[in-house]
Amino acid sequence: MISLNALNLSAAATSLCRRYPVVLMLVWLLAGCDGGSALSANREAPALTGTILMEQGTRVDQDTAVDILEGTRIDALQSPPLPGDVLLAGFVSHQAGDYPAPSEFFTPFPYPQDPEDAFQLPMLAGQGVSLRFFNALRDDSSIHVNTRLVGPDGGETVDQESDPSSPNRVLVAQQDGLHTLHIETTGGPPLRYLISTTPATTNSMDPVSGAEFILGEAIVTLVEQPIGLVSSVQSRLAPVSQRILGDLTRRWQMPAQRGGISEHRIGLLSSTAPGADRQATLEWIRELQEDPTIASASPNYVVRSLASSAGENDFLPLQKWHYGLVELNAPAGEAGPWASGLSGSGIRVAVLDTGVFSPDGAGNSWHPDLDDNIQCSTPFTENCFNAINPQTPPLDSGIFHGTHVAGTVAASFRDNGRITGVAFNAQLIPVKVLENLEGSIDSVIAGVNWVVNDGNPRADIINMSLGTSGDSPGLREAIERARQAGIVVVAAAGNDASRRQLFPAAYDSVLAVGAVDCIGQMSEFSNFGFWLDLVAPGGGGGSDCGENQRFVWSAGVDEDQQPATVGLLGTSMASPHVAGALALLLENQSGPLNREHLPAIIAALNREQRLHDVVEQPFSERRGRGLLDTSSLLALGDRITDLAVLVPDQRQIVFTHGVDSQTLEFRVAGNPQDSITEVIVNGVQDWFTVDSMGDNRFRIQLLRNAFPPDTAQRGDLQISYKSAQSGDLPREFSLPVSVQVPVDESQRNAGRHYVQLIPVDSNGDITEDDFHETIAEAVDGRYQFRFDPREIPPGDYLLIAGTDIDNNGLLCEDGEACSEFPETGGAQAITITPETRKTVTMTTRYLLPVSSQSTLGSQPRQQQ
Repeated sequence: MISLNALNLSAAATSLCRRYPVVLMLVWLLAGCDGGSALSANREAPALTGTILMEQGTRVDQDTAVDILEGTRIDALQSPPLPGDVLLAGFVSHQAGDYPAPSEFFTPFPYPQDPEDAFQLPMLAGQGVSLRFFNALRDDSSIHVNTRLVGPDGGETVDQESDPSSPNRVLVAQQDGLHTLHIETTGGPPLRYLISTTPATTNSMDPVSGAEFILGEAIVTLVEQPIGLVSSVQSRLAPVSQRILGDLTRRWQMPAQRGGISEHRIGLLSSTAPGADRQATLEWIRELQEDPTIASASPNYVVRSLASSAGENDFLPLQKWHYGLVELNAPAGEAGPWASGLSGSGIRVAVLDTGVFSPDGAGNSWHPDLDDNIQCSTPFTENCFNAINPQTPPLDSGIFHGTHVAGTVAASFRDNGRITGVAFNAQLIPVKVLENLEGSIDSVIAGVNWVVNDGNPRADIINMSLGTSGDSPGLREAIERARQAGIVVVAAAGNDASRRQLFPAAYDSVLAVGAVDCIGQMSEFSNFGFWLDLVAPGGGGGSDCGENQRFVWSAGVDEDQQPATVGLLGTSMASPHVAGALALLLENQSGPLNREHLPAIIAALNREQRLHDVVEQPFSERRGRGLLDTSSLLALGDRITDLAVLVPDQRQIVFTHGVDSQTLEFRVAGNPQDSITEVIVNGVQDWFTVDSMGDNRFRIQLLRNAFPPDTAQRGDLQISYKSAQSGDLPREFSLPVSVQVPVDESQRNAGRHYVQLIPVDSNGDITEDDFHETIAEAVDGRYQFRFDPREIPPGDYLLIAGTDIDNNGLLCEDGEACSEFPETGGAQAITITPETRKTVTMTTRYLLPVSSQSTLGSQPRQQQ
C-alpha cells in the first residue's frame, strides 16, 4: 500500500503530467481516476503488459488537437453515424496558440485551430443530447461556443442553446431519425467537450466516478430481532463506535483491529485517500452485507446541497418572475392561491438542510423574514433539530443555503418590501443535516427519523434540497417510514445537467423536482430523465433572462453577516416552491387527506391527460409531468381527497438485449372508496403486444421480427381507466416503451492513451526520478501496452494511463479518459524488477465533475 497524503492532493482537483519531468509537476499528479484491474502471472519473457478496456458507447472526436497537429484528422461527417447511446470526447478552438508553460525552461505545448465539429446521431423524438465544455487553458476566460441540433431533413434546426457562454447544454430531438449536431466556437479559449446521449427512455447513469463516501464508516440496518439479540450482534461485529439513527439503523465505524485502513484516515472523504483505504472500507461493508443478522449495509455517502451563490438585493419585485411563473400571485377571479386567501396556515414543513441563520448566533432569534414562522428554542429538540450535533441549535453558515430554501417555503409576509414565502404562514421546522453545504448520509437519515419519530408535532412535509449519487438502503427505508407516517417528501433532482439519478429525489415515494428558468425552459444545469416528477423555478437561463431573473430570490445574509435578500440558483431552489405549494394544497382541504398516497396522487394527476376538465401536459424527459402550476393544482379543491388513482410499478418499459417480455402491474392509491374499473392497456406500435394477466397485471411482449435487427425502437403504452368520481369520463395517461440496441464493442475508442510508470519511494511519495511512458492506440475496442522491466530501474511505480485530447501536456483532466491500477480508483504501487512478469487489466473512463454546485461559470479541476 502506498500513501499520496504527502502530496496533499485530491481526486477532485488534480491532473497528471505528460512529457514534463515529474519532479516539477507533482501538483498535477492524479490521485483519483476510476480504474479496474485483474492480475495474473506470465511465465514468458519478463514484461509488464496490460489491456485497457472501455465502457459501452465510448467514442472520441477524430480531429482532436493531437490528430490535427499530427495530420491524422478525420472529418466526422465522413464517418459512420455515432451509436444511439454514446459518450464522446472532443476538442474545438477558435484559433491556434500555445498553452502556458510551467516555467521558462519548457517549450510550450501548442494547440491548433479547429473552430467547428459536427456529428451524426440517430435519435428518437424527445431524446436529449448533453454537452459539457471545459476550458483547456484552466483560467477564468469565458467560453464562446454555439451548439445546434439539425433534424433528419438536414435543413431545420430543431434545438439550440441561446447562451454561448454556458458550459452545460441539453438539446432535444423533436422527431425520429438521423440528426446532425453542430459545435462551433466563436472565440475564447480552446475547449474540451463531452457529448453524451442515452436511449430516450432509459435511466442509465452517466459513467462518472463512484459516489463519494466516508472512509471506515457504514450505514447498517439490522434484521428485526429481540433487543438482547441485537446487542449480541453489535458485540460480535464489534464496531469501534456507533450512532443510533433509528430503531434498527446505525452508523458503524470499522474496527481498528480489522486492519486494512490507516486509523487517522477514518472519517475522511474517500476521494482524498489512497485506493487501498477505499477498498478496505468497501470490503468491510461487503462482509456486513453477508451477515444474516444485517438487513442492509452501505457506505456513509457524502451528501451535498444543490445550489450556487449569487448576489444580494433588497426588493420584493425580484421574486415576481418565479412566483408569477407558477401562478401564485394570479389576481382574484383567476384562482390564484394567494388571492384566494391561502397562506399555508396550520401546515408544518421540515427543511432538512444547513440550518437557519440566527442573528445572535445562539438560536434565540432567527432571520427576521423567518422568525415569525419558527418556534424553535432551548433545548432545540422540539420544532427544530441539529442532526450533526443534537445538543446545539440548527445554525446556518456559509452561503446560508438552508436559510434561502426555508425562505422560499415560508418566509413570513411582513410588508417590508423584501420577500415572501410560497406558504408564508406555514410553520418552519429547521433540521440541520449539512455543514457548509456538505454532510453524510447518516445525518440525513437521523434527520428524517427525527421528523417521523420525535417531531412534536410531526411535520406534514419534508423538503430536501440535497442529494447524493449513492443509493443508500438506510435512507430509502427512512423515507418509506415517512411516507407510511403520512409525510410528503420533496427533493431536488440535481445540477449535473444529465440523466444521472440523485437520491433521495429518485426514490419512487419522493417528488423529484427539476428546475426551469425565467421563461419556463429547463435550466441548463438541471438533471432530467424519466424519474423526474415535475419542474419549478430554479434560475439560470441565458440572454433571455435578465441578470436578476437568473436567480431565485429569498432570505439570506450579506457580507456583514446581516439579514438580506439573496439570489441563488439550482434545483435546490425549485424544490421548496413545490413544498410550499403542497402546504397550500393541504391547507385547502376541508376534510382529511390520505397523505400517505399524496406523492402518487400528484404524479398521477400530472400524468393523466384529462381529469375533470383539467388538462395536464404529457410527460417530457426534461420537464417531468410539467411545470408546477399552483392555480391548476388548487383548482381541484376537495376533489383530490375523493380521488383514487392508478399508479404503475414502472415509469417506463425497457427491452434490453435478450429480454423480450416485461410485466407491468398497477396499484391503486388515494381514496379506497373510489373504485377503479375498466383498466385498459393498449400498445400504440405493432412491434409489441399487451396481454392482461388479471388483477391489474399486464404482460408486454416484444416482437423482434417486426422491426429491422439492431435498431432502437421507441413507442408508448396507452392506459385508461374509470373511477366512481370520474364517472363516464375515462382517465388516460401513457408510459414509454423502448428497445435498446447493444453497441459493437470493437468500435470503442477513447483516443490515444499515454501509459506511465511513475516512481515512488518506500513511503509512497513521488520521487524525482524520471517516469516511463509508452503510447497505446485503440485496436478492436481496447488498448494493449507493454513495458520491458529490464529497461526500467528496479523499484516501486504507479501505473496510470490517460488521454490528452487538447494537447496541453496534462492527462486525466475533466473531459478526458483516465485509468489507473488497481480498480478501486486509488493508485497502488507495482514493484518492478528485471524479472517482473505481470499482466494487468484496467478500464478507462471519461472524467466528469461530480459537483453539487450549479454555477454557470464552473471550471475544470484546478491545480493545487
